[in-house]
Amino acid sequence: MRYILFLVAFGLTASLSFAQDNATTKKAKDDIQKLHNDWNEARAKKDQDGLEKIFAKEYVFIHGNGNIDDRATAIDDQLNTDSIQPLSVPNDDDITVYGETAVAKRLIHNPQGSSYNTIVYVKRSGRWQIALHQTTVLQPERKYKVLAANELQKYTGKYEIAGQFAVVSKENDTLKVRINRVPKRTLLATSDNLFYDKVGTEYKFVKNVTGVVTQLILTLDNGQETTWKKLQKPVN
Repeated sequence: MRYILFLVAFGLTASLSFAQDNATTKKAKDDIQKLHNDWNEARAKKDQDGLEKIFAKEYVFIHGNGNIDDRATAIDDQLNTDSIQPLSVPNDDDITVYGETAVAKRLIHNPQGSSYNTIVYVKRSGRWQIALHQTTVLQPERKYKVLAANELQKYTGKYEIAGQFAVVSKENDTLKVRINRVPKRTLLATSDNLFYDKVGTEYKFVKNVTGVVTQLILTLDNGQETTWKKLQKPVN
């Protein structure tokens, strides 16, 4: 009998604890959404005091192009722009609460491309603030095609530039590339001689007039281009 009563009491305690945790999490999410509404209001009114309450002392904004704004720069930009558009407010599903820290993650689509936004919040003296905001620009959507095995085989081999080497190999129905000690990357074709890896690096294989592959042109997503000379026959 005592054991049964213990189980009942334990179950009630657990249920109450779970309900309290849910209520605390919901309150945190509501407060964070209110923080975003306050942020929009402060931006529209160019309210410096209001903006300073939004951002934690250590706040940084990492733009999609890699530029970094500190708190003072971010606030100054918002006070001195003539184009203020309301920022979207994260919904409950976007926000994850970890005690007095929270993270909002959102995938955003616009005509210029897609990005992944991450915002980190901290709670101090009973008030939520934004500590970090980072925008990651996603790779553009590409239509890939499947090439025949004999076409892929033509691109395999060893390429060199200034003492550095890139080895292109065929594994199953895809090309793989390994540059120096960097782990292998899978190459996906968008045309007969143009490929991309998962980080957006472009690989363009160049053939001579007889159709023999002689060069590999690598273009990073920042536009930096290098040309690699093919050194040896294709390898498996």
